[in-house]
Amino acid sequence: MRRVIAMFTMFWVALFSINTSVAQEAQNDANAYAKRREARNEALGKAQKALRSRSYHLALKYLKKAMKFSNEPVADDHYNLVLVAGRLKQCKDIMIHTHAFARLAPDDQEGITELKAIQEKCLDGRTDIATLRIEGVQKDATITIDDIVMSQGPLDGIRLLPGKYKLNIKLVDHVSKSQKVVLKKGASETLTITLEKITYYGSLNVITTPTGVNVSIDGVSKGKTPLEGVKLEVGKHFVELTLPGYDRFIRNVHIRRDQVYDFDAVLESTGAENPK
Repeated sequence: MRRVIAMFTMFWVALFSINTSVAQEAQNDANAYAKRREARNEALGKAQKALRSRSYHLALKYLKKAMKFSNEPVADDHYNLVLVAGRLKQCKDIMIHTHAFARLAPDDQEGITELKAIQEKCLDGRTDIATLRIEGVQKDATITIDDIVMSQGPLDGIRLLPGKYKLNIKLVDHVSKSQKVVLKKGASETLTITLEKITYYGSLNVITTPTGVNVSIDGVSKGKTPLEGVKLEVGKHFVELTLPGYDRFIRNVHIRRDQVYDFDAVLESTGAENPK
């Protein structure tokens, strides 16, 4: 009885530790979110103050800072930034953020038309505008140019001023791609980029009764038991155990990232004499 009580107590202690860890992680996330929101509101307040004094360069600086502290892209941020950049004739910012606004608020045709008018006024008939297109990217990949989200998936040709840009492409469980892009005057640049998938691994231990059992995983022989630390990709794998004089033993196992799966099996004798 004491042993049962001790095991029961250990179970609840372990469960309490897990719950405490999860709660602490959630609290840390909430604190980080609150700090970012506070920093964003502070930057927006400074931007508004700068606008009231018509300090447009300073207002633009704080609007960009507020955008960095946003937990997710906000269409109004891009809209306001274009209005301020228009005062300063900052065509590069206007073009990038007009595209970003149109991506986030495709139904706001009035806003899109207004920002495009500011863009065309800034460009004033320039003929050296470049075009950038990105192909081959997975549909859920996030493409940013100068840290501003431009697209989810392949990027259709967008107009940009000639010059240098910082390109980043990210996708969960894939190797991110970062590079500098130099657009020449009037050029049409097409990049073909496909992100490489990251392969995660776990490991498998195979212990059997009796020992010396042949182990095959996904049709590939891995040796005889006992086996320890067989490295496998994350996911489902087919394990087959065979030994003359014993029934074949098969099972699907699911390997998880950075975890060890202990596979224990007892083979049943067929009743025939087992060869030595």
